[in-house]
This record gives sequence, structure tokens and C-alpha cells, in this order.
Amino acid sequence: MHINFHMGRLLGGGIETTLLTYLNLFDRSLFEVSLTVGWRMDELDSFTKLLPKDIEIRYLVSNKSLSKYKIKKIMNSKLSLIDNLIENILFVPIGRIIYIKKFKENLKHYDLILDFGLSLPKNCLCVNKPIIGFLHFDLETYLSGKSRMLSKLKNKFSNYSSIVVLNDKMLLDCRGTFSEVRYKFFKIYNLFDVDNIRALSLEKLNNQMSNYIVTVCRLQEDQKDVTTLIKAFNQARLKYCYSGKLVIVGDGGSRGELEKLTNDLNLNDHIVFMGSQQNPFKFMKHADAFVFSSKFEGFGNVIVEAMAVGVPIVATDCPVGPREILQDGDCGILVKVGDAEELARQINNVITDTQLRQRLLSKSSLRVDDFAAVKNLTQLYKLINMSLANDAK
Repeated sequence: MHINFHMGRLLGGGIETTLLTYLNLFDRSLFEVSLTVGWRMDELDSFTKLLPKDIEIRYLVSNKSLSKYKIKKIMNSKLSLIDNLIENILFVPIGRIIYIKKFKENLKHYDLILDFGLSLPKNCLCVNKPIIGFLHFDLETYLSGKSRMLSKLKNKFSNYSSIVVLNDKMLLDCRGTFSEVRYKFFKIYNLFDVDNIRALSLEKLNNQMSNYIVTVCRLQEDQKDVTTLIKAFNQARLKYCYSGKLVIVGDGGSRGELEKLTNDLNLNDHIVFMGSQQNPFKFMKHADAFVFSSKFEGFGNVIVEAMAVGVPIVATDCPVGPREILQDGDCGILVKVGDAEELARQINNVITDTQLRQRLLSKSSLRVDDFAAVKNLTQLYKLINMSLANDAK
């Protein structure tokens, strides 16, 4: 049985990390596995070198010219009026035609498609093959002020065999919002190879790396809000006399503005931008605390990874994911989104309050078992078999 994973593009975020775990752990004795990617993004395709050796990428749109403006937008480069016109009038329509044509040509090779980024155009969904979609974003935040998008999603979801969501709130929201197809939604937690994460976390750090707090994320400020974390870190130093550093693991289009803020606050000697790291877990393992500052999420993979390596967690109570993962604050501290002062106070608390620290670590070490890969893979295998059986009727 041939299962094809599909992504619109491969960047360096949490969705790609989860995809990588799926590709590594999917049972090859049950399934033949392949990967198609919509748009070739060249230097931004950072995950290609991490793929399992038996996975070869098929790009649907491989022409570099058709992707160049998409790359610029991701890197926060402003397009000129002429560039925007060329992109929207010429490159996007041509790229979409190629995308759909190549996807349909490849269909004969597959028994079922997992649309992992929910990125397939509607014309690709109206095919005689079962397709399972994965919804990775918070519905309420994503649809805020976008009434037309709600209508588009309703039409799109009607063409999927099933749709996987990542937590209880997403399941409740989707079944309520899309009541006509509520039976299509299923909750399956993201996969985590906990043993592998723990093994990688034991890798030695540079001797100069000690006494620090850490965050790991894509540097994209419309979502991740590292700005608030930098301001909170500054307060932790000034108000609570924290003498360590802030280590930021990750890269993205907002790195320049974050480095500027660091310079403006005279924190260049106290904040370290590590860029993207193949093994972020070793930085998490040895930190005084792991801090998660997002405005919104679909899940929050790095929170589970921090639990796995055994570091205390301070996270924003953003929609959705952190509250469910941390069990209403039993396994980590939750703070209001965008509140730098409270974030600084709670960072200080988990570093200095030994009893609090040990209680959080004890509870999180038990909670992480709920995200074990085997348990959640079994659920997906059942959903795949159900979709194939329904398609055969």
C-alpha cells in the first residue's frame, strides 16, 4: 500500500519537524511511503537533508523563477508594485496550473494521500483517491476577520476523506464550525520520538554555554512574539538580577528586527542568536528554563520536546495547544500572551523556586508519555484503513 505525504513547501517550522517524525517512524512493512512538495524553495528547503534515505522528494513546481517571489515574501522582503503584479498575474496562475497537472499525473502511484499542510488546491481534492488532511492551525485565530476563508474551508473540507486535528479544542471548534462534515474530524496528537529526543539532548554543548534560558522557534513575529520574550529577559536581568543569557535557536524573516531590538536594549552581550540547529534538544536540556512566547499555535511541538528533555517550562496561554499540553498549568507555567512583565516574573520563579521547579518536572515527565509515537501512529493507521475501506464502497 503506497501512502504519499504532501506538503506545499518545506521550511524550518514545527509542521516540517512533525512531518520528519512521521516519515522516520511510518511502518515500512505496512506501507510504501513517498513525499511530494508543491513548490521548490531552494535555500529555504532546509529539511531536505534530514529526510530518511528511502524518501525521494517529487517537486510539483520545480522552476526556480516561479518560486523566487514566494521566497522573498517568506524572508520579509518587500516586493515592488511591478514584482507583485508579475507574481499575482503571471507566476501564481502558471505555478498553480503546473502544480495541479503534476499532482494528477502522480496520482496513479498512490493508494492514499496525506495532505500534511492542508495545502492542496481544491482541484487536486476532486480526484478518485482518498485524501486525509492535517489541520495544524488554531481555527479561531486563523479565521479571525476572514469570512471568505470560512466559506472556502467549508468547501475544501467536504472533499477530504478525513481531517486530523491536533488537540481537543481544535476538535470541538471544527465539529461546531463545520457541522455538516463534523464526522470527518479526528484528534491525533503530533508524533514525538521521545527516546530519540532524549538521546540527542545528551550531546555535549560548547563549554561556554552555561546559565541561560532558551527558546526554539521559527523567527516569524506575526506568530512567535520573541519580541516580548526579549523584553521579558531584559526585565529578568534588571528586576530579578538574572545573570544568565537568552539563547534563541531558530531562524526566519524576523531575525533582523529582533537583532535590532537586542541592540537597542544593549543586550548584544547577553542574547545569543544560534540560527537553525539540527539538534536543538541539547540546548534545551542544559537550560535553566525553556520559554515559549507564541501569540497562537496549532499545537506547540517544542513544549512537548522540552518536557521530554526535562527542563521547566514557561509558556504563553495562547490558542491553542499549550494549556492542553501542560494540563492547565500543572506541568508548566502559563502566562498571558504579550505580557513581558508576568513572563519575566514566572521565568524568575521557575529558576529560583526549587520546590516549584521539581513539581513541574515531575508532572511533565509523566505527561510526555501521552505523546508517545506508537500510540498516535496506531490511531493514524486505523484512520488510513477506514478511509481506504470507505473509498472502496
